[in-house]
Amino acid sequence: MTKEQNTDLSGATGALIRQLASDDPAARNRAVSLLFARARASQGPEGDLADGFRNVLRAEWEALDASQRLALLEPLVRNFLSREIDLLTMEFTAMALVWQGEDGATEIVSCLDADDFVIRHKAAIAIGLLDRSHTPVMHEIG
Repeated sequence: MTKEQNTDLSGATGALIRQLASDDPAARNRAVSLLFARARASQGPEGDLADGFRNVLRAEWEALDASQRLALLEPLVRNFLSREIDLLTMEFTAMALVWQGEDGATEIVSCLDADDFVIRHKAAIAIGLLDRSHTPVMHEIG
């Protein structure tokens, strides 16, 4: 596969984000598996998996309109805070929220003060996905 094929995310539909926001554990698990596979295929030239996650999540959010992004915010936060999801799904949900834009990032930043260590830890990992050279592409919804 060429580099251009590896980084082509033109087929993004927002389905990964919708599945992470789902109440169905099987849908969330499919989203995590697909997100991981697509991130590996779209990682940067140095093989940085974080670049792959950034690329995939950016493309998935860009595929959704403002009303769809807003509608997915609450279920994503609910799933992130749920004790009924596995840790990997929790981490990917936090990453998706950070890349949603200002509203999602604000929700994750507020979790840095949570009493639950796991919530604080996963929030910190997601925020770490935003380094100095990458910022979310979505603007505040409103």
